[in-house]
Amino acid sequence: MREIRINNISLKYSEFNERVEILKMEPNPLFGKEDEFKKEGDRYVKMLDGMPVYYSVSCFERPESGYVIAWFDKNEDDGVPPDLVFCMNRPLELSSEEFKDFMDVVRFGYDEFKNRKKEED
Repeated sequence: MREIRINNISLKYSEFNERVEILKMEPNPLFGKEDEFKKEGDRYVKMLDGMPVYYSVSCFERPESGYVIAWFDKNEDDGVPPDLVFCMNRPLELSSEEFKDFMDVVRFGYDEFKNRKKEED
């Protein structure tokens, strides 16, 4: 599956979840700020409201972070592209422009699945 990104909406395969996901990318508020946290072994900790919150080293490494807003469900056995599954109501929280980008990314992913199925036949 080819990846695509339109503005801050991207489609990529998640090896961890073994599925194709659509993510909303945004600036990482932790990028380069590990000096504001206390290092404890291989992780960082910061007290928030009297409770320790732990962060892995990877939280500070990338200038962008992303979260899943939808994915394609695995149902390829029936010969049609997988269903699109929303992650809660996250796609509905997108701005109008982001939602347009989201739909363009969905269409790209859907077409990729259709084309892959044709190549297998």
